[in-house]
Amino acid sequence: MSIKGDWGKLYVGKKEINIIDIIGNKTKIKYDDISKIEYEFRSATEGGYIDFYLQYGKIKRFTFSKKSNEPMQRAIDYIQEKCPNLDIIEHDSNQDPFYKKNIFIGLLTFFCFAPFGLALLWCYKKRSLADRIIFTIMVVAIYALIIYWRYMAYKNAVAEMNNALDQVQQMFHGI
Repeated sequence: MSIKGDWGKLYVGKKEINIIDIIGNKTKIKYDDISKIEYEFRSATEGGYIDFYLQYGKIKRFTFSKKSNEPMQRAIDYIQEKCPNLDIIEHDSNQDPFYKKNIFIGLLTFFCFAPFGLALLWCYKKRSLADRIIFTIMVVAIYALIIYWRYMAYKNAVAEMNNALDQVQQMFHGI
């Protein structure tokens, strides 16, 4: 069974799970290597993901779109049938506190205090690594452009002030 995600594809097989990312890198996860699975279905504002916690401490995340919710449910049912002793935990985004919501983080980042919003984004890790990197680069670029624009406005104001002072000095020297 294959599921198309945001940044790759998830293949759930009889012996293992394969994740192929957008570049084509393949990650094989054997059912015996998984210690637990946590997942959340995609909603209108929150991203869908499935985290595979491996026995040696590594976590492999697969993110998916809203149209993949139903195939993901079938995949989870298949994995649970295959490994009945495996801990599979579903998270509900409706039960998350407001500060973990993507909309709050986005509004906080763009309209209030960007470093705190970015810290929440990276702390709670509800989005994929690629999503977090792209969002962070976008925020830094926007704030850099704002700072540059303000610097240019300040520089122009100082130049106009110096020009006005030069005109006043020339006027007094002419008297």
